[in-house]
Amino acid sequence: MRDLHAYAGFPSAAEMEKRAGDWGALPHSTAHRIIKAHSVPTTWRQLHGFLKACEEHERRHHLWAQALDKCLAHPDGLAPLTGRLLEKLQPVSPPRVSFGLAAPGG
Repeated sequence: MRDLHAYAGFPSAAEMEKRAGDWGALPHSTAHRIIKAHSVPTTWRQLHGFLKACEEHERRHHLWAQALDKCLAHPDGLAPLTGRLLEKLQPVSPPRVSFGLAAPGG
């Protein structure tokens, strides 16, 4: 979802609300939480609004809907997905890179 947002040119939450179309399809507060990875769409309407706002081709919407349905069918609902999403977004220390030259003979 973050990639879709990036490919769409990083529209603001308010712009996404406008792009989503129907009133209430994707409130800017919901769009903001999704963009910031604090939440995921919890209804088909929110998902459709997000996909429309990010200009995802309609022929792919059913794939996103299937993924949402699988998450909602999980006994814990979206909790596992949200947890994994937040875990992936935790700051990670960059790898240490050495620009020094190896010692002769070593």
